Amino acid sequence: MNRTPNRTLTSRLLIALTAALALAPAARAQTVVGPEKPLDATRAKVRGSLVVLRDSLLAVSVAAARLQRDYEHTSTAALESRAQALQQACASSERTLPATRAAIAGLASSNKGQKQSQRVALKALDQLKPELSRCAQQFGEMSGKGEEVRSYGVRRSEPVVKAVQEYEARSIEFAGSHEIPFRPVGVGRGVLAS
Repeated sequence: MNRTPNRTLTSRLLIALTAALALAPAARAQTVVGPEKPLDATRAKVRGSLVVLRDSLLAVSVAAARLQRDYEHTSTAALESRAQALQQACASSERTLPATRAAIAGLASSNKGQKQSQRVALKALDQLKPELSRCAQQFGEMSGKGEEVRSYGVRRSEPVVKAVQEYEARSIEFAGSHEIPFRPVGVGRGVLAS
């Protein structure tokens, strides 16, 4: 078979066009990550408050997890120490909560979605406050009572853990709706972190 230069060129163009069409969806799926928009002073203040409370609540979650870990086989002294750590973490978080609530409440919401996420975040904060208070009180009363911590500590820590998780979910939604970058510690900017 004798090919002419025109026919070879046409077949090469056809192959190149087919390859370009096949790769086009993959090229469109690529996400370009540019620099973050700078925050205005109000949103920067809100972000700072959210981060401080998030980090404080992380201490509550860690202390509760340590308490719940192998409590059946842990010494009473270790259980007392874990209960004290949880009590201190709850008390500390409770002290940071009013500033965060004021920052969230003070942020102007311009659309329905922002207003809704703001209401939901404030409601989650209002539900978190009594749980932190109860946690600080109950685990403070357990000071020096390792066997009581063993018997009741895990069950008494569950409501505060649930309230912390609920608030964290609502705060992420709130930050997203107001275009405030609010990623977990150690997570860089990219497709999975918004």
